[in-house]
Amino acid sequence: MSSEEQKLLVSMIEQFAKTELENAAQKIEKEGISTDLRKRLAELGLLAATIPQSEGGSGIDRKSFSLILMTLAKYSASAAYFTYLQNTLVNELLFKSQNKKEEIAKIASGEATATLVHDLNLNFQHEIFVKGSDLYGSNNFVTLPDADIHLVLARSEGSSYLIHAKPASTGIRKPLGFRGLSFGNVNYKAEIGSDKIIFKDAENILQNHFFETGDQIAAIALGMSESAIEKAIEYSKERKAFESYLYEFQPISAALIDMKGRIEELKKALMLTESVQEKITLKLNSLETARLASRIALQIHGGYGYLEDLGVERYYRDSMHLTMLASNYVKEMKALSKDVIAPDAFKI
Repeated sequence: MSSEEQKLLVSMIEQFAKTELENAAQKIEKEGISTDLRKRLAELGLLAATIPQSEGGSGIDRKSFSLILMTLAKYSASAAYFTYLQNTLVNELLFKSQNKKEEIAKIASGEATATLVHDLNLNFQHEIFVKGSDLYGSNNFVTLPDADIHLVLARSEGSSYLIHAKPASTGIRKPLGFRGLSFGNVNYKAEIGSDKIIFKDAENILQNHFFETGDQIAAIALGMSESAIEKAIEYSKERKAFESYLYEFQPISAALIDMKGRIEELKKALMLTESVQEKITLKLNSLETARLASRIALQIHGGYGYLEDLGVERYYRDSMHLTMLASNYVKEMKALSKDVIAPDAFKI
């Protein structure tokens, strides 16, 4: 996609986000991603964005899709992560299996929602196993446990599988961040046939997929960062202390312009990253920037920043939650060290 085409695409998504996400951000937080919003995302071709047009997708290139996620995240991080989950973490994996066109079509049209159940970025291991033809076990931290389609990482002795399964039971709880999405626990107990197995050696396939799509998580983090700092700059021009506007104080202006510069540099890097190592590094730096930017925005707003109606505290909650959902720092630093330094780096 040419730069001009990218600009037109981002402009269209920006218009959609301003019209249908900005004023509805609090409603999304309280009521979740509605069926109507899901249908609108589907109409824009965002739920199978990177799937080829010949297979029912939009055929959008990965760089352009990252720009879409970044734009959505400025207005609703929940909507951005939902789009990432449906497209990158589900439809792309279904497409790789080459025999799940029906499921891809349902997700792409907004008819069905889907989730990926795994533990690869978490600090605890879920206990979902395959023994013979039986799938059993549970995970206590699942995004969209009430989704229609579950792709489940399950382990057996000496192997691992990605399985299309139905939960035996689910439980929903209020999350720290991304409150527009549901989170909770899921239990599985079912007999599975070979037609339900998406991949074998699924753990390695999923881990590589997470590494390769780290730039998309970076895009979501950068969208949140940019919006948080924009709100902080705007507020610094409205609020006075000691008869001076906040932006007139050197420490405040320095913090804002430093963070603004970091975000702009990372946005440039987003368009240039190619290797897996670059994508992992960009993701880690962008997640850190999101946490810092949202914290600065909270500090500048003072006590008002904690009011849900202003939407500032949401950036901090969402940045922390995104870090927890999408990054395992030790595992990623280990992978980087082995690739960049030496195969036996990070050993002791």
